[in-house]
Amino acid sequence: MARMPIPTDEDRVGRTIASTWRVEQILSRAGGFGVVYQGVHLRTGRPVAIKFLRHDIVGEDMRERFIREAQIIAKLDYPHIVQVLDVGDHDELGLYQVLELLRGRTLTARLEASPGERLSVPDCTRILVPVMEALAVTHRRAVVHRDVKPGNIFLHRDDDGQEIPKVLDFGIAKSLTTPKALG
Repeated sequence: MARMPIPTDEDRVGRTIASTWRVEQILSRAGGFGVVYQGVHLRTGRPVAIKFLRHDIVGEDMRERFIREAQIIAKLDYPHIVQVLDVGDHDELGLYQVLELLRGRTLTARLEASPGERLSVPDCTRILVPVMEALAVTHRRAVVHRDVKPGNIFLHRDDDGQEIPKVLDFGIAKSLTTPKALG
């Protein structure tokens, strides 16, 4: 059976995946190979982020890399690393990852909001210590991120307004326990 053509980014909005997740709106076209949407779990109402592999770069190597990224992140399961809740392949909509929905902005966006200003030492410490702890966990689990930069550090605001740094984008991470690197 031939795969149906993948719809445009906008055509995914309003669609349901695996009878579980509804795609609600586009959040970002940023990133190397994904389009991120806000979605919702249909039974619990939990808001989520749903990342689809960009339709213009779908190839077997990219598909494998996208799935391995989700598997690696899911195994890390650490509070300062974005959580992966599901991964799958919808016949019409394409390959997807369901992630925890983060509120806030990247460290890049924060730095760009105040050009020429430096972060204070306490702010740097509050952001970078959890990031270093997250990377230490990945290294203990034989994973190397390989793309740590301000754009891959998200400053998530929880329901109490606390800022929680989260490491994102393991798309080119390398697992030292598997034969192939992700990138």
